[in-house]
Amino acid sequence: MVLAVGAVAAAFVAAVSVCAFLVLRTIGNLKQLKASVNEFRAEAEPLAREVVALAEEAASRAQGLTASRGGKT
Repeated sequence: MVLAVGAVAAAFVAAVSVCAFLVLRTIGNLKQLKASVNEFRAEAEPLAREVVALAEEAASRAQGLTASRGGKT
């Protein structure tokens, strides 16, 4: 009887340990994911600004061409 209780307790401790390990590993993975997203954002924002600036320049040139042609398309 005592041996059975000890075995059940050991199994419970093992199960809790595995769950704790999985939770901590998941938290670590989430922190790494957050760091990766922040790194991507830091790299992507200047590129996005440049794309917007190029699009605005293209729109301005298109308006200039349209105006120089007398508004004809």
